[in-house]
Amino acid sequence: TPSPAVWSPQSCALAHTLEGHSGAVLAVAWTKNGRYILSASQDKSLRLWNPHAGTHVKTYSGPHNHEVTDAIISEDNSKF
Repeated sequence: TPSPAVWSPQSCALAHTLEGHSGAVLAVAWTKNGRYILSASQDKSLRLWNPHAGTHVKTYSGPHNHEVTDAIISEDNSKF
């Protein structure tokens, strides 16, 4: 399953691969302050990541039975 990747803007090298989704990642969004990435997946979940450390922060999943096809974060980073 392909995972989101974070590339270093200084060296253009792969910095981190964000592994954890069990299905294909369909969308990613950065918080406006650049501190986190939110990924949406066919595994019916959203995952919050710290892209600078390459770590998984939290998984969001609900009682729905559908893949998550998009990730959008509000301007003030308070909602997604």
